[in-house]
Amino acid sequence: MHKFSLFIISLTILSASSFAGEADKIVAVVNDDVITQSELDNYFKISKLLMGVEKMPNPRLEENLLEERLNALVNYALVDNMPESLSYLRIDQSEIQKENLRILEEFASEMFGEEATIDTLKSYFENAGLEWELSMRLMEKELMYNAVTERYLAFNYPELSNFQKFNVDDEELLEFYQQIKDSLRMPLSYHLSRIVLSPNPSEQRMMQINRKANQVLQALSEGEDFRSIASIYSEDKETAANGGYLGIVHRGDMLPEVENSIFSIEPGNMGVIQSMEGIHILYVPTRWADSARVYQIFISMLPNSEDSLRVLQKLDSVTARLDRGEDFAQVARIYSDDPYSREQGGDVGNVPVDSMDVSLLSILTMLEPGEYTSPIQSPFGYVIFKLHEVNLGEPVDFQEAKEQLKQNYFLRQRQQVINRWIDSLKQQLYFEQRTIP
Repeated sequence: MHKFSLFIISLTILSASSFAGEADKIVAVVNDDVITQSELDNYFKISKLLMGVEKMPNPRLEENLLEERLNALVNYALVDNMPESLSYLRIDQSEIQKENLRILEEFASEMFGEEATIDTLKSYFENAGLEWELSMRLMEKELMYNAVTERYLAFNYPELSNFQKFNVDDEELLEFYQQIKDSLRMPLSYHLSRIVLSPNPSEQRMMQINRKANQVLQALSEGEDFRSIASIYSEDKETAANGGYLGIVHRGDMLPEVENSIFSIEPGNMGVIQSMEGIHILYVPTRWADSARVYQIFISMLPNSEDSLRVLQKLDSVTARLDRGEDFAQVARIYSDDPYSREQGGDVGNVPVDSMDVSLLSILTMLEPGEYTSPIQSPFGYVIFKLHEVNLGEPVDFQEAKEQLKQNYFLRQRQQVINRWIDSLKQQLYFEQRTIP
């Protein structure tokens, strides 16, 4: 590039920096395209929004995603500023805008139902703290980059633009298999530790809860009518007005511990069970094999505002100690509310994959042994998991995995070609990347 052009670009950068101020720092420059911190932040938020997460499972993954988004924005700018010799790769912006609208309409329908519109999606983005117009431009840049790189492959490497036309011999594929075969082994279980923080009622509140429960049980033992007592004392407002009547309860309708109690009570008798939600005083006038007529007096142990504040303060203490590098097991022994694992330093042993929630499994697959997750919120508080080891299944046979290997090899070859092309653009254009604050 001509020295005078570089001088003009430098002036442009300096000018932009002075106007951007502290609120919008420059993170990269490609020719006269300036990539700002606000663009990066917005794109970072879009990525997490579309992934369905507010925060990545741990700081390393958060930093990795941020760096990937910055590299992507740089790549989009490089393609936008291609030299004239590559003008045959350019695509009309109106085509990209049309395709972007089509994708967004489809996404809105899938997410919010067939009646949803672009305006529905716009409100969703804005409620998540995203600038709609900036988000649209960023998504159009991503589409443009994908379309241009696809055209680049079609013109220069046609065998990599269509998997059906891609050929690779067994010897080359076997070599690839040897490189990645361990990554093809499926996890059977994860050796985990956990710190559970539950917004349990305070000692004073538990005393009040137990006092109320004993008062109810005393009244019932003295022959008071169950329905009358339920209407006065039950904290399940929907059923209290009907004397605590839950209706006909079928197996699978209630919490497991409550269900077990219901189907162990002889017809015409009462029972008491404590769940994570509270104390359930049950009356079962009639019971069949798989259903029962049930009345309930419910005394809640669900967290109130004071309980929630207390667990958040406890969570701050736990995360601060872990961030300082303190031993996970020792922190678990001090803080965890899980009585089954606390004394073992939170160690819950090998947890089979098929017993895990899909959302937890997706988080664990991103961790390295020795890492722990950011706090994960559940209906009953917060959990922090530490991964010790992944127990893998048997190696996948080469012949059985051949088709999948071919697809993986095809994608790797494509990406390597694109990466080399992007690197060549960096050599031809003015490019500067700065440290992310």
